[in-house]
Amino acid sequence: GIGATAAVFSVVNGVLMRPLPYDPSGRLVHIRERTSKAAFGYWWSVPAADAIEVKDQAQVFPEVTMFTSALRNLTGAGLPTEVWVAYVSANFFRVLTARTALGRTFLPQEMEPGNNRVVVISHALWQSLYGGAGTVLGKRLRLNGEAYTVVGVMSARFEYPSKVEAWLPLSLTPQDMERRSRTRVDLIATLKRGVGLSQVRASLSQLARRLAREYPKTDSGCGFQAVTLQDEAVGKVHASLLVFFAASFFLLLIGCGNVASLLLARASGRRQELAVRAAIGATWSRLFRQMLAESFLLSLLGGGVGLALAACLIRILKVLNPGSIPRLDTVSLDSHALLFVLALSMVTTVVFGTLPALPTSKSGLNSGFRDASQTGLKAIKMRWVRGQSAAVALQIALAFVLLVGAGLLIKTFIRLTSVSLGFDPSHIMSGAIILPPGVWHNPSAQLSFFDQVLQQTQSVEAFEEVGLTNIPPLVGGVILASWAPVNRLQPAVGNSSPTNLQIVTPSYFRLLGIQLISGRYFSVSDRRGAPEVAIINSAMARQYWLNENPLGALIKVKKLPDGLSPTCTIVGVVEDVRDVSPQHPPEPEIYVPFLQFPIPIMSVLVRTRTDPSKLFGVLRGQVASVNKDEAVTDLATLESRLSTSVSAPRFHSFVFGTFAGLGLLLAMAGVYGIMSYSVSQRQHEIGIRMALGARRTDILKMVVGQGLKLALIGVAIGIAGALALTRFLSSLLYGVKPTDPLTFVVVSLILIAVALVACYIPARRAAKVDPMVALRYE
Repeated sequence: GIGATAAVFSVVNGVLMRPLPYDPSGRLVHIRERTSKAAFGYWWSVPAADAIEVKDQAQVFPEVTMFTSALRNLTGAGLPTEVWVAYVSANFFRVLTARTALGRTFLPQEMEPGNNRVVVISHALWQSLYGGAGTVLGKRLRLNGEAYTVVGVMSARFEYPSKVEAWLPLSLTPQDMERRSRTRVDLIATLKRGVGLSQVRASLSQLARRLAREYPKTDSGCGFQAVTLQDEAVGKVHASLLVFFAASFFLLLIGCGNVASLLLARASGRRQELAVRAAIGATWSRLFRQMLAESFLLSLLGGGVGLALAACLIRILKVLNPGSIPRLDTVSLDSHALLFVLALSMVTTVVFGTLPALPTSKSGLNSGFRDASQTGLKAIKMRWVRGQSAAVALQIALAFVLLVGAGLLIKTFIRLTSVSLGFDPSHIMSGAIILPPGVWHNPSAQLSFFDQVLQQTQSVEAFEEVGLTNIPPLVGGVILASWAPVNRLQPAVGNSSPTNLQIVTPSYFRLLGIQLISGRYFSVSDRRGAPEVAIINSAMARQYWLNENPLGALIKVKKLPDGLSPTCTIVGVVEDVRDVSPQHPPEPEIYVPFLQFPIPIMSVLVRTRTDPSKLFGVLRGQVASVNKDEAVTDLATLESRLSTSVSAPRFHSFVFGTFAGLGLLLAMAGVYGIMSYSVSQRQHEIGIRMALGARRTDILKMVVGQGLKLALIGVAIGIAGALALTRFLSSLLYGVKPTDPLTFVVVSLILIAVALVACYIPARRAAKVDPMVALRYE
């Protein structure tokens, strides 16, 4: 119990409570914006023009810094690869209290265009590219074909924004600052002392209303969000970690209940010893110290073993980390964990080790001496049995809550792994390709490059089918586009509606096995110059066309590349797919052909004849044969992406299931212990019953019935506790209610069955008692 609780406490302390290395004071907030035209309820980066308005809110923000991140091709250091880079303001590193391991950060004049060819690299990139050499300063790094001079290396502790390996100067031009500019940045602001988030949000709401009044064309519906960096980093795992901590604490309580039961049994045999000690002069406090010392030694030994167990558990949790728990790799048994274990040992010593076993006063000791008769001792022993019975019932109740929680999480995981995706992910790999900025506004060059990639990859015998998409399945993201009806739309939906947008090649649907409901798929004739077409999914057809046939309907799709807003004819309807994640239900989705609307960032999808994970190098080689400086990044199989998408539910069910299994074993041991002790104390009574004619089956029923009564009491208490506590699991569940009746019934039956098994062995032993031996027992 101490080991499990200490391990989870270390994780909670290291992840939730420890300040971020780049925000030690907890005063930094991330500011984002929502606009009615761009995000439809999603928070996005802030337009550069609005960012200046936010910076002027000096009454709440003494200092504001800006950044934006992007993927860039890194060449000239072996095989081309892609790295995340962040374009940052000059004060970025100062605001985030970041220190360099080598060199310096940016100077104010390096923010100017023409002077901005400098780069600060991460500690990890320094190690991988230059082997940690101290001569890295002044080296040239090529990103998207442009050379940058390395002026600094950040310390290993600095990792913001996440995944970024290089930082470049953010150079904003006057055109970027115009209201209609599409340039967006993220804002990090320092809170003024004494200013809370509520004041910040009120100030930003007032600013949003003013911008909406002054610039209705660009800022209508504008809204700002401010989130502390600490909440942003750990907000998604806060609830699950607290649930696990509560589960480990329940496990500790079950273990403590066992300790209390065992020491109660031990103390009942020492009743006369304590009374004799009191009679010859021992004070109550002296006896308390004696038993405290004995219990404390036991607790220290348990705590020591618990520390070793906690260290093992932390290593296991690191291996099982689904990737969603930040900073888990830095968690260790630090001084906080050691103090926590010591405090746990002290509490368990006093509360569960000493107080339950010691009489509350000297008069209680004297009564033990006076009750040396058989009748008196028998009454005393029965009082101990009642105390043990209460402890066992509590253990069963706690185990019930743990088992119900584990059952709900396991059922969630089973639901997610059995849900129909609408496509076949087997033997498919995907990898992203980002073309250099020089061709970002050249559709012909984009079409030419990706056409060559398709031809090269299709020529590989191990590749069965090849296609392109802007967002590969199961990466956990979507691209939103607004659209408006032109004709035949029922019911009317107003001027526009946000919808997931997929830009794909004709082979995309065949490659993934997405079924066609009506109409046709895209063909090679759907290219630039031909009438624009689109395919929608079944969810969109149901939501906006009801029982009508959407084929031939015209829709105006907005916010396509280069600001295009074509009017497309719907030529097909396909089945719904869960391409975001298994737990994300299908939403309305529009597919448009890549041959008509090329973009510079696409992902290659390849269905292979053999294990795709062994063919990553082949795909990279085929792309390099088209352009040696182009990298294929984020290579993964769809099956591995699917496994990753359910890794968090798998982790939750495993951890909670482990705690519940241990709790069940401890509860079983508790029932067995109390029944064994009860039988040993009642041998004289059992002998009399059998001498008076009781059959062995009668004795068996009597003992098993006693255990079953404890189990039923514990289950009843557990049901009440589970109904009150499982609602805290709601955010971790999918397709399962916190009060799922089947789970409650199954867990009840399991606990009752386990209790019966634990009772059977002592009951069988009681049924075999020889009446004559039992009558001579005392």
